[in-house]
Amino acid sequence: MNNRFHWEDYLEGILREKTEKEAAALWKLTSGGIPFDYRFEHVISVVKHGKYLQRHEGGNLKVIVAACYLHDIGKSFFVKEGKTKHHGIKSAEMSKNILRKIGDFSDREIEHVADAIKNHVGLFKDGKDRCIEGKILWDADKLTKVGALSLTHSLAIAGSFGGIDTDGIVKRGLKWAELVPKIVEGFHTETAKKLGKQRAEILLSFYKQLDNEFRLE
Repeated sequence: MNNRFHWEDYLEGILREKTEKEAAALWKLTSGGIPFDYRFEHVISVVKHGKYLQRHEGGNLKVIVAACYLHDIGKSFFVKEGKTKHHGIKSAEMSKNILRKIGDFSDREIEHVADAIKNHVGLFKDGKDRCIEGKILWDADKLTKVGALSLTHSLAIAGSFGGIDTDGIVKRGLKWAELVPKIVEGFHTETAKKLGKQRAEILLSFYKQLDNEFRLE
């Protein structure tokens, strides 16, 4: 079943244009193809997860999909963020301008999307009151970071940050895997909680096995 909105191609085009420029800078490319466009791959994965969660948990699909596409539109690897000045705020404002140009969203829907985006930043449970659309964006975003997909994305982008070796991969992986259960505890929907627990086990198991094979102790 094709569940794409006609305006998704427009949002995907904006996303690709922005992320490819940043990815080229991150990989320090002067020519040739980009080895891996992490931000684009992450966002497309969040969109897929948002649609999946909506089918099981409800909520306004239109708002969820738009929020998923635009949740990181103002984020950059090259900008340091703080608690009161972060990409959620910038992305929320940018999303309003983008959605107004599309013309398919009411003012209320645009504000709804922006609110979900503004409150998606963070990894752990923060006690904020979120609508179902905001909860689904939060869960969709974090679900892409706690399992095999997270593992694939992290390994694919690792080389863009400079030299890497197996020891560094193992140490960073185990450190991240230790945080994952706490991330899963902050999920809002029952669907995400179930998926998160399964994925957390896979991620931790992989890095433990990698550590055992690497060290042979």
